[in-house]
Amino acid sequence: MSSDRCFRRRARRPARRCAGSVTRYQLWLAALALPTALGAVEGAATPEGVLQAVGELGDISGLVRLIAPDERASFTVTAVFGIRGALDRRAEAREAEGVTAEEQAARRSLEERFATILDRYELASLARDLPAAQAAIDFAVVDHATLIGELTALQASLFGEDPWPQFREDMSGEVRDVVVEEERATVSVGREPLELVRVDGRWFWSPRLESVEHIIQNEARLRTLARIRNLGTAIMSWWVDHAIHLSLGTGEPATLSNYEPRGRQDLEERLVPRYMAELPLLDGWGHPFDVYLMTEATRDAPFLVLIRSPGRDGVFQSDSYGPGVFDREDLDQDMVWADGEFVRRSR
Repeated sequence: MSSDRCFRRRARRPARRCAGSVTRYQLWLAALALPTALGAVEGAATPEGVLQAVGELGDISGLVRLIAPDERASFTVTAVFGIRGALDRRAEAREAEGVTAEEQAARRSLEERFATILDRYELASLARDLPAAQAAIDFAVVDHATLIGELTALQASLFGEDPWPQFREDMSGEVRDVVVEEERATVSVGREPLELVRVDGRWFWSPRLESVEHIIQNEARLRTLARIRNLGTAIMSWWVDHAIHLSLGTGEPATLSNYEPRGRQDLEERLVPRYMAELPLLDGWGHPFDVYLMTEATRDAPFLVLIRSPGRDGVFQSDSYGPGVFDREDLDQDMVWADGEFVRRSR
């Protein structure tokens, strides 16, 4: 599957896909799908006119005029999360592989540029502090034109390519069929149909993303899973270096009484800086992880480490967990990692 096809397919799916696995096209478009200056003409008079307008654009920045107004905030959130995720993954990969001083400087430069952009537009809470992030941001007062330029420049530094020419070609090809049903339309063009929506008599492209709140909550879920996995992996590495033997896989439920609770100071003394630069002790909703670590294990009790998050509601549901997965929309479920693998997690 080509990358441009992947983008179009994902852009029409629920935002949980976009927040968890954002393609390069999504990042570029997300940064640009914001309100234009007051008085700017938006959309097109007909569904075919939307695609014709795309073909006439000189660069990707003009695409903002053709995206449904009530979906632009979701694109903004997706863009910020996507860039944040790309920077984090790059940092983790390079830390694991070992980096030169020059690579470290380049990474810090990208981080600083991103932080500066977020601070300038008062979006810092959106990238880091997910609880109440939506309420802290007023999209109406953001200087969208300047923000677009800064985000796209940063993305170019990250990915080193411009997806616009290929995307414009695919989106503005020969129109094979148009089906209009009241305020919505489906246009067959390229490999896959595009969905359009009519707002105040004008037609817009509708990527059909979920609400900003949905994207924020899904991002919290993904961050929780990633932080638990990273912390657990670091602890297991510590165990490998300090244990005489490891004997895992008892098949028994993960029960708190089999482990010893550990606080921040104890974990930092064991893990920082050799196994982790810093401890991720809060989940995606800002709740502290519950961390248990045995410093000695025997063949009769091969329990080493347990990490759990209470989920969105901040309330733990049990002290013993059997293996299982739950729906990704059930955000109040406990997430549990024990002895090298997830015991309870979302799909």
